[in-house]
Amino acid sequence: MRRLFLYFFLLFGLFSCKSILVNKALKRMHAFDTQVRLIPLEVTDKEVLFLPMHHIGRPLFYKQVGKTLDSLQKQGFVVYYEGVHPNNNLSKEAQDTNDRKLRRMLGVSLNIPYYDTVQKVLLGRYKYKGRHLLTNQPKVSKMGVDSLQAVAADVSVQQLVDKYEKEHGAIELDSCDIATPLTQFSYPCYQGSTSKTEFRKTYVVGYRNTILKEFIAQSKSNKIVLLYGSGHLEDLKQQLANN
Repeated sequence: MRRLFLYFFLLFGLFSCKSILVNKALKRMHAFDTQVRLIPLEVTDKEVLFLPMHHIGRPLFYKQVGKTLDSLQKQGFVVYYEGVHPNNNLSKEAQDTNDRKLRRMLGVSLNIPYYDTVQKVLLGRYKYKGRHLLTNQPKVSKMGVDSLQAVAADVSVQQLVDKYEKEHGAIELDSCDIATPLTQFSYPCYQGSTSKTEFRKTYVVGYRNTILKEFIAQSKSNKIVLLYGSGHLEDLKQQLANN
């Protein structure tokens, strides 16, 4: 999986309410921002900065991110970036099953782009008619991240699925899950009683932040910049404070 799925889920939650206009939802997720924010985090013996990201935005914003990261890396900062990824030790069939299980918990497919830049359509069905040019978040390599020094500080899809199943039992897929392509925007399958909001809070944010905190603690670098979705910030602050 190439893209972070947190904001995919956040967007889905915003747009599910018919009364919220597309432009208003995009503004709430800072998609129109052009300025980069750097937020210091309190970590013993390390200087850690949080750079909040959003996975649809203006090209100028991502250009500014690249300039900021270039400057920080020259000052000795190491980039720790998010990105839920496949477990390459698994077969393609096992990876496919994990992706479908995760889709069942989130209610959205993760193997598709957030924004169709040609048709100007979000999540396959929400037309954007605003005045700003928008694009999907570029890969970290396109934003000036030093791939030899940077750290992919995130979990695999399998880790997320395993963590949930260890605490709640197996995620059962039905015939609809199997028949619905992962590349299809709409997800018509019954999802059971599990709350998508609770899954996001506990696993998509909380569990991944726990792993991120471990990456920070084990880092040999004393200067770290976190390139992560803004939805992780408050929970991460709390976890670091409770360390």
